[in-house]
Amino acid sequence: MDMEQFLTEENLLAAAAYLGYAWAATDFLSRCLGKARIPKTAFASLLLGGLLLVRMAAIHCRFPPIAFPCLCHLLLIGLALLLFRGEWEKKLLAAALAFAATTLAGDFFGAALSFLSLLWLHAVQGLEAPILEGWALPLLDAAQYAVKIGILAWMARRLAPIFSGKIRTWYLLLALPLLALTAVANLAGWGASNGILLQSRGNMGIYYDQLFSYAGIGILAGLSLFAAGSYVFGMHRIYLEQQKNSQYSSQAAAYRMLLEQYRQTERLRHDMKNHILALSGLYEHKDWDNMGCYLADLRDCGGISAPGEATGSLAVDALLCHKQRLAEDQGIAWECDVQIPKPCRAYAFDLCVLFGNLLDNALEACGQLPDSNCPFIHIQARAVKKCFLLEVKNSTAQIASHRHINSTANTASCEELFPGRPAVADGHGIGLQNVRDVADKHHGILETGIKNGVFTASLLMPLPEEKKPARKDAKEMEGWI
Repeated sequence: MDMEQFLTEENLLAAAAYLGYAWAATDFLSRCLGKARIPKTAFASLLLGGLLLVRMAAIHCRFPPIAFPCLCHLLLIGLALLLFRGEWEKKLLAAALAFAATTLAGDFFGAALSFLSLLWLHAVQGLEAPILEGWALPLLDAAQYAVKIGILAWMARRLAPIFSGKIRTWYLLLALPLLALTAVANLAGWGASNGILLQSRGNMGIYYDQLFSYAGIGILAGLSLFAAGSYVFGMHRIYLEQQKNSQYSSQAAAYRMLLEQYRQTERLRHDMKNHILALSGLYEHKDWDNMGCYLADLRDCGGISAPGEATGSLAVDALLCHKQRLAEDQGIAWECDVQIPKPCRAYAFDLCVLFGNLLDNALEACGQLPDSNCPFIHIQARAVKKCFLLEVKNSTAQIASHRHINSTANTASCEELFPGRPAVADGHGIGLQNVRDVADKHHGILETGIKNGVFTASLLMPLPEEKKPARKDAKEMEGWI
């Protein structure tokens, strides 16, 4: 086939439709997977060129109709796997979502439009056995691509959160059903292209056979599209519920520790009179050894082990006190400088998730060090301008080059940061995912890395705006200042 034969009005219309589809697909993949290894325009150009080459080969070699959509799907999957960063399961899911949604939506809309066109030709034009042919077919194809472009644009705005903070198995479990539904839709289209899908064996005529066929294709595509959407959003909702339950458990544990600490303090206060009398007797007799032991028991009974860690949040105080005890029991050097700014204190739930998961990971990493090492945990948290900065450093046995995980872009996973370490099977990596989700929730950035045997997790979140006091309280506020 020469260029003059290819540059027909029909092929030029198809090229314009492919151009819009290539750019919409590139935008969808970029929003879900982050930046590609090549510029966005270059990726769209490669996709467009591949689609045009597949069309030219299909026309010249007379491929079976089912081969064209299959080759287009394989082209999108191949480019996504090769030219985007991240886990291959995530890239497979993004490509599967792109062509599954566009295939099913295009088939549904195309079948509905063909059904209505036949009705119009029969009822208005008066044709007894109308057939869609000539320019009707490329126009229908262009209309289908317009729907596909619209679907991709809508998904680019709505489905990006699905690709945030999930595990590899989750992405794969979503991709496989979508691939199966797309294969069924392609088989149905291939069957319709080889004849009428539903036939009345001549009893009703070709007109009604076509109507029933398009109705069957539309119903199949519509149900498949509904099933795919329900499955994707349902799985995402289940994951969010699991995350909420995990965070709720962390928050409940923190408040239980706080309640127990208060109970110990109340018991101490109730018996304070008797303790003072006992200590006075030991002092009068100068029994310093017993007096020291008595004071130590009194301190342990009251839970007074970290007097300098008044963070401004009672829940964080209790959590840090508990983690410090665990660290001291394991011989881990503990250094803590935490000040929770006032606007953040309303988010006690999320603060406990952040501190709890980061410190649990730090304790676990220090526990894996050989006895000859000197494990340590350093915690800092404070307000920096209009942001809340939390940084946790701990010694680790892992050896890795210094890398970063940006929570908003998801440029690296826990398994990439710790090569060979399972991400979910034994619970590793879930803590960082919970921290990353809290960072995303508050539009923050989480960066982690290992350098010289020290693991560092740094979190930066914008402080929430404080509500302005009412005018009637202005004078009172002046008095406070």
